[in-house]
Amino acid sequence: MKSKLLTFIACLILSSGLSLAETAEFAPPGYVSGCKMIYVTSNSITITSGKLSDSTDSQYMVLSTNVLVDITKSGDNGLDTGTETSNLWYVVFVAVATNQSIVGVLSTNMSGPTGYTDFRVIGCVRNDSNKDIRPFIQRWNGSTRLFEWDAAIADTRPLQNGNSTTNFVLDLSDYVPPTATSAKLQVSFESGASGSASDSLRLKADGINNSTLRLSAGVVSTDKIITNGDMSTSVDQKITYKVDSTNNRATIVVKGYYDEL
Repeated sequence: MKSKLLTFIACLILSSGLSLAETAEFAPPGYVSGCKMIYVTSNSITITSGKLSDSTDSQYMVLSTNVLVDITKSGDNGLDTGTETSNLWYVVFVAVATNQSIVGVLSTNMSGPTGYTDFRVIGCVRNDSNKDIRPFIQRWNGSTRLFEWDAAIADTRPLQNGNSTTNFVLDLSDYVPPTATSAKLQVSFESGASGSASDSLRLKADGINNSTLRLSAGVVSTDKIITNGDMSTSVDQKITYKVDSTNNRATIVVKGYYDEL
């Protein structure tokens, strides 16, 4: 009975002339499955096949095959408008083209790509100082997505051997996009030969009072204690750090970030 009903619905869609981008009633609100981003080259990414509702849950989009999106190209499967810029985030959208095909589009506009009415954000890419897309690996395919940097540590390290004893603001906006909900950090700390075993490193989102992450030395040593953790940032992707002594040393590497579509 169920298979007959599905066949009947499919026949109605086909006979009405509607594309798969026009049948939102058959998808739950906020639905996304697949449409994974894969780094290909310094200029391009692949969006894998998948299904998702648009940003208003009024359209249901089916990307039937993988598409290659090239930032050096314009329009469908390229950049929506303008020319490629260095040191900038580009939002990645799946969108309905004018011919009703489903395409990938890059844009600097967080609210939607220019020239497209129906779309859905699926992530972001970062162009570096050389106008190269920073290599990444996407781990999950649903509405919650983990993006990990596949780049040299020096390229994603906002702090090395810091020793500020007052709250010092670190801007993570080069490593964490505006769409992200939290950052994935690798943190190392050492007391230093002239420090104390009770010395510690404190991290928190900029603008809040209480520390989110605290790492204690435990011993007097120049050996680093290393830990990995997830941490919320401020709305402008900033955190603060503070150590107890100028003898201490702290290093932070942004390993990636979490996006909630």
